This record gives sequence, structure tokens and C-alpha cells, in this order.
Amino acid sequence: MEIFLFVLLHISISLELLLLIYILRIRKKGQIQKIFLVNVLLLLVWSVGYLLESYYRLFTGTSNMLIVYIWNVGLCFIPFSWLLTGIIYANTKIRFGLKHILLFIPPMVSYIMLLTNPYHYMFFVHFSIYNDKIAYGPYFIIHSIFMYSYISMGIYYLIRFSIKNTGFFSKQSILIAIGSAIPLATNIVVITRLIKVPLYTTAISFSVAVLFTAIAIFRYHLLS
Repeated sequence: MEIFLFVLLHISISLELLLLIYILRIRKKGQIQKIFLVNVLLLLVWSVGYLLESYYRLFTGTSNMLIVYIWNVGLCFIPFSWLLTGIIYANTKIRFGLKHILLFIPPMVSYIMLLTNPYHYMFFVHFSIYNDKIAYGPYFIIHSIFMYSYISMGIYYLIRFSIKNTGFFSKQSILIAIGSAIPLATNIVVITRLIKVPLYTTAISFSVAVLFTAIAIFRYHLLS
């Protein structure tokens, strides 16, 4: 299982790079293309960080916390960018204001709590790349509430307005629904420890959501 997931991590990074190149080549980018670019960049930081951590552990047998802090940039901030993706898609274009700044505060606090974790152990008590060995601190519950709330709301906006624009049984709506369900289900499995898996399983599952949304973009012109 772990070898299979490790191979999938490499594949997902390759797909993310291809998607990044595609978006960068779009000459006139609107807000939705720009926020989707942010999603891909955060996902790359997340995935590549996991990959570096995995190779570091393979050769040394220990974790490098600097690498952990780097890939957590993606983990902490991609729920916020995904929520913005849904909001922008629902409104076509938004004017950034105080409410958007306030939405940015929880992920920023989470990342600060992670960086300062050696002084309070509120984010995690014991770190491990495996979900059955990591021991989370009390703040992780708060972090998870905001993370799932942001992701769920982003999915809600995407699915609701996709159905509104193209219909319930449209290919766009089905792609978004399936793609969105995979990372949510995977994260529940990882956090509840129903099965033993590496933490990078969550990054792989989120890559699926991005890929399915990308198919809706490129094949069905969801964001045009």
C-alpha cells in the first residue's frame, strides 16, 4: 500500500506541474484563473514537501522539521484558497475587502501555532509521517474545524453554482462532486485512523480534486 501511494505521490506532482504550466501560459488571466493558480502552487508546495520529507526519512530514518514546516504552508493555506475559488466562481469577480482578510486569519494562526509548536505542543505532541503514530495537540481540533469548514464551503459554492449554470446531471457538476468528495473522505480516514497510511495521502487526494476540476476547465470550459 505504501509503495503504491508513494508512486501516486510522484504522479500527482507531475500532473500538478503540467497544470501549472498550462495556467501560466494563459495570457489573460481573470480572478478565477489566478486563484486556481494559487491552488496549484500551494498544492505543489504541499506535495513536493511531502516527497522531500519521505526521501529524507528513507535515507536518515528521521524527520526534518524544516521540511515539515515548508509543506505545511500548503496544508494550512489551501483550504483558504479553495474557499476563495468557490466564492470567486459563484460571483464571477469579487472585490477583496475586510471579510476576506478575516478569512485569512485562521490559517495564519494555524501556521504560527505550528512554527511555535516546540514551545507549547498545542499543534502536535509527537510528529510522525504516519497517521497512526502522530499525536495531535488540542489546537489541532480548532485547526481541523476551520480547515474542513473552508473546504466544505468552497465545494458548496462550486457544486451549487455549477448545478445552477449547467444542471444537476451535467458532466461539470458530476466531475466537481466526485473530485470534491475524494479529499473529504480521505481526510476523514486519515484523521480517524481507520487505516494506516502516510500523511501525504491527503495531498494525493486533493490532487484528484484539482485534476477533476481541471478537466472541467479544459474539457468543458467550466471557468470560461
